Amino acid sequence: MEGGMGFRDLRAFNLAMLAKQGWRMIQGNDSLFYKCFKARYFSRSSFLDAKESSSCSYVWSSLLATLPILQARYCWRVGNGSSIRVTGDRWIPNFPTNRALHPNHDLLDEMAVSELINTEIHVWRTELIHSIFHPDDAEAISYRVARKIQGKGRAESLASNVGKKVDERGIGLVLDSSLAYMEPAEPCTGWWNFDGPEEPNKRAEEYLTEYKAAKVQLTVTQTEHHGTATWQPPPSLVYKLNFDAAIFSELDRIGVGAIIRNEQGQVMVEMTASGPKVSSSEEAELLACRRSMEFAVDAGFTKLIIEGDNVNVMQAISSSWINCSLLGYVLDDIRHLVHYLEWARISITRRGGNKVAHALAQHARNSLDNDVYWMEDSPPSAAEALI
Repeated sequence: MEGGMGFRDLRAFNLAMLAKQGWRMIQGNDSLFYKCFKARYFSRSSFLDAKESSSCSYVWSSLLATLPILQARYCWRVGNGSSIRVTGDRWIPNFPTNRALHPNHDLLDEMAVSELINTEIHVWRTELIHSIFHPDDAEAISYRVARKIQGKGRAESLASNVGKKVDERGIGLVLDSSLAYMEPAEPCTGWWNFDGPEEPNKRAEEYLTEYKAAKVQLTVTQTEHHGTATWQPPPSLVYKLNFDAAIFSELDRIGVGAIIRNEQGQVMVEMTASGPKVSSSEEAELLACRRSMEFAVDAGFTKLIIEGDNVNVMQAISSSWINCSLLGYVLDDIRHLVHYLEWARISITRRGGNKVAHALAQHARNSLDNDVYWMEDSPPSAAEALI
C-alpha cells in the first residue's frame, strides 16, 4: 500500500524510540525523569537489573520492554569492579559476547572483577588472571580491558561512538575534562597568605596565565606543507615521538612502530611491538599510541610532541570530551600518560612525515612475540626511511 509515513514495522520503531529513553536512564542520574523512576521501581539496583512488578505503570512496563535490546548492546568499562560479576556481566570489549569464552564456573561464578585488581597500585593482577582464565580469555583481558584503574566507571553502547556518564556500577576510567592537568605550585590555601589585598588577584592571574599557556600547548597542530609532507624537527630541548600501526590481518595481530628524535633529527630511541587483532584502523592507531606513550614515559622523556598521521585519532586524543565508545578506555589511558609529561603537544602529519614509524610498524612482523628496542640506531628498513 502506498502513502503513509513509510514505517515498515511500527513495533520496531516504537521499541527504538523507547530504547532511547531507556539509554537515558543508564546515562545520567540528574534528571527528574530518572529520579522518579529510580525511587519507585529500582531503588536498590541499576536500570539494567530492574524487574517488572504487578503494580507497575504502563510507561514503566514499556521501558522494561527495551531491556533485552539494551542488554544486548552494552559493555561495562571496568573500574574497581566490586559490583561487576566475572561470569555474569559483559566487561571485555571487542571480544565475542564480551564475556570470558571458557569460564571456570566452579571458581569464577561468585567472583567479582575487583578480585582481579591490585587495589594498592590500581593495576591488573596479571599472574592471577593467567592462572585462573583460559589463555585466550587472559590475553583478551590483558590487552583489551583498560590497564589503569582510577575514577568512576560507566557502561558503553556497542551501537554508538557517542555517550555520556552512566550508571555507577563500577569505579573506573573517568578523567578531568582537560587533556592535561598542571598542579599549582602551592596549595590553594597559600593564596591567602599575603601582605596586601592585591596579592590574591596577582596569584589568580598567574595561575590563569599558566592554564592558558598549557591549553595552547596541548591543542592539535596540523603540519600541512605544500607538496610532499616531510618530517619537521621539534623545538630546542623538546623531542618528537612519531608512531604508527600496521594491521596484519592474516596473523590476527597488529604491529606498532615508534621513534623519538631530537631537534637535530638524531634518533634517540626506536621500538617495534605487536598487539592484538583489531576491528578498525582507528583502534590499531590508538593502541599504537598508547604503547608508544608507555615506551616514551618509561624511557624518561618529559617534553614531547606526539605526532601521528590519523586525523581522527589525533583529534580524539587532544579533545577534552569524554569518549564513551569502546575505544574510550584507550583514550583515557593515553591522556593519563600525557599527564606524566612536563610539556606536550599533539600534532598531525601526513604519511610522508611519518614514514619511519610506518616502516618500524611493518618491521614488527618479524618479531611478533617480542618488543624490540634500538638506542641511537635503526633496523635497515627504518634506516632507509630516514634517508
